[in-house]
Amino acid sequence: MTQEVKDFIRQCFVRDEKENLLKQSHNARQIYKRLVKEHGFTGAEPTIRRAVQEMRLPKKEAFVPLEFDTGEAAQVDWGEATV
Repeated sequence: MTQEVKDFIRQCFVRDEKENLLKQSHNARQIYKRLVKEHGFTGAEPTIRRAVQEMRLPKKEAFVPLEFDTGEAAQVDWGEATV
């Protein structure tokens, strides 16, 4: 997929956000149809679907700190030991 296509997809997202379109925002099929009509895109629709899905997914990591009082919990690493 070319950078030009990726930029077009991003522009669709920016336009939706700018116009505050929640229910009428671009979906992958609409973006694909616009690419074919406006830019002569010759690729397959599933390619655009995957790209839209990857670009929409938030890339955030979440961490949950674990804190226990003394004696409240134990952590065990499974292994073998001779005592």
